[in-house]
Amino acid sequence: MQIHLARQSSQLGVFSAEEVAQGLASGRFLPTDLAWRSGMPTWTALSEWHEFESKATGPLASDDFGTPQAVTVPWELGRSLQSYWATVKGAILSPAQTLAAGKYSFVDYILFSYITVLLTLPFTLFAQVQSVEANAQLADFFRSLNMDEFNKAADNLMSQPVLPVWARVGSGLFYAAIYPFAIAIWGFIQWVGLRILRQKVTIERSIVATMIGASLSNLIVAPLMLLSGEFIIYLVLVFATMFPLMALSCRAEGVVMRIKPWTIFGSWMLLGLISCCCCSCFAVVLGMLSKSIGLK
Repeated sequence: MQIHLARQSSQLGVFSAEEVAQGLASGRFLPTDLAWRSGMPTWTALSEWHEFESKATGPLASDDFGTPQAVTVPWELGRSLQSYWATVKGAILSPAQTLAAGKYSFVDYILFSYITVLLTLPFTLFAQVQSVEANAQLADFFRSLNMDEFNKAADNLMSQPVLPVWARVGSGLFYAAIYPFAIAIWGFIQWVGLRILRQKVTIERSIVATMIGASLSNLIVAPLMLLSGEFIIYLVLVFATMFPLMALSCRAEGVVMRIKPWTIFGSWMLLGLISCCCCSCFAVVLGMLSKSIGLK
């Protein structure tokens, strides 16, 4: 089976096991070079491969320079639209190979997130313009259910003040401007959930993983906004893609943070449960206070 090798900021190529063993013996390859082959969850130093233990006798990293870190993320090898697409494609098709090794600095991924914004912004603005029509269709759907609760929801929905088009477009542009930092907040929240589950992850890596996962989801969901004029169809498609996109994001984020995807999914479910409990308790306390004030 072919083995992919990488060192520093470049790929060394694809080699057979015999070629890797010979390269280690001759000094062509280093024990600290990262290697990956199909079926592996992440890239690993050659010194950690059992079949190469006897061959991994080459020089280790110098103390002056530290252990060399191979970078496998195309975005970190060069900031360009081409490297952006290579990262997105790799994160979807082969995350274990593409996202296995990187610096994952928040500053480096701000531009990455803004590229996502630029690619999805036309769809977002279209949905903002169509929001009034979408609300009307949703209200009609609620009324068609012929239930008091849904009728009240429809009335509340239609009683909301209608913002002018420029205000709706402006809100979309404002969100686009703060997008990387809004996603960073979600990354921090995810970090809290992971810490509750006793996962050792840095805040920065959790934030960057969230930025990458959000980009994958947004790029796929954004074109669906063209159907927001037919809001019920749009809603059905969003719900149909929700769990596949969540799985896609968790898988990519898991590679970045070196955590199992199910653990990431569990952290979000745990945070959701905590939020629901807190909101319920707050509503009960608020109701009790309202009653006591009313009695007085």
